[in-house]
Amino acid sequence: MAWTLYEITRHPGIEQRLREELATVCADRPLAYEDLEHLPYARRVLQEAIRKYGPAWLVTRTATRDLDLGGHLVPEGADVVWSPYLHQHDPAVFSDPGAFDPDRWTTGDTAATRGSFLAFSDGRRKCIGENFAWAELQIILATVLRTWPSFRLTSRAPRPQAVVTVKPDRMTMRFHRQPAPRSTDDPARITTGPEPGPDTEPSPSTG
Repeated sequence: MAWTLYEITRHPGIEQRLREELATVCADRPLAYEDLEHLPYARRVLQEAIRKYGPAWLVTRTATRDLDLGGHLVPEGADVVWSPYLHQHDPAVFSDPGAFDPDRWTTGDTAATRGSFLAFSDGRRKCIGENFAWAELQIILATVLRTWPSFRLTSRAPRPQAVVTVKPDRMTMRFHRQPAPRSTDDPARITTGPEPGPDTEPSPSTG
């Protein structure tokens, strides 16, 4: 999610498309689970962030039998270390892999990436929580966009840091909310605390 927000700050056109899609589907009502299937662009943005920053950067497997892997003998019991991150940056599968391009995940292009998008692993070892993760990510992204009408990066561009997952080493953002509605009794301003007297300072305005 952090990487997704970072990329949104770098691509105003992507942010605009996300907000337009969300407004079309939900308008002013709360987001419902049934809305998620109608937010395909949000899903593509998240998928591209996961592809580009590959949270699972190293995975290990143990060979259960002797096998030939690309001309290399892997003996039974050997540990094999491989990188989904590198698979997801293979230019033979993903053109211009360093670019952030959610539209690479349109229906016509997705089939070619099968077996190379491995953030949730694949086959018998595929993560059983994948569908939950997608729903959670889409809900969080939609909530952030509806809560923050605008936001921007206030730190330097984050650098990928490979620990257990690939995370930003440091990232801070500033966001702005819509101003609160003014009171009908006092449309000029809204104040908190006691009314200022001759010996008190005016309280900060929240309007």
